[in-house]
Amino acid sequence: MSNTRRSVAERTIDLIVDHRWLLAGIMLVATAVLAVFAGGITGDPSMKSGIDTTSEAYRQYKDFVEHFGNEEFILVALKQDREACDPEVLKTVLVTTGKLKSLDNVTEVVSLSNLRVRTQGASRNVHSQTNP
Repeated sequence: MSNTRRSVAERTIDLIVDHRWLLAGIMLVATAVLAVFAGGITGDPSMKSGIDTTSEAYRQYKDFVEHFGNEEFILVALKQDREACDPEVLKTVLVTTGKLKSLDNVTEVVSLSNLRVRTQGASRNVHSQTNP
């Protein structure tokens, strides 16, 4: 194949190979310049930027959150051979509840140890009833 009949792809490849150090330098400078700006990028962990806040579905979601609170929750279950009213089981639940409350980003823990029930208009703590 003669020099004049080489394809555009072959000539481009030869040009890249012949000037590879210049190309690597340009890439390095471009990467450094873009890295400076990358430090200023912030994320949106709430995903609000990707949600249409004018839609009916979003309004229903906001009503749900207002009525029921945060939609993110974790259910923790303890399996025991003893009954739930057993003092040792309640002690385990109380300790576990305390550990969960102490975790960062935990806003509320509802368990048998802090559950409040209403009886005849009065509110009382269930756990205080079982442990004098």
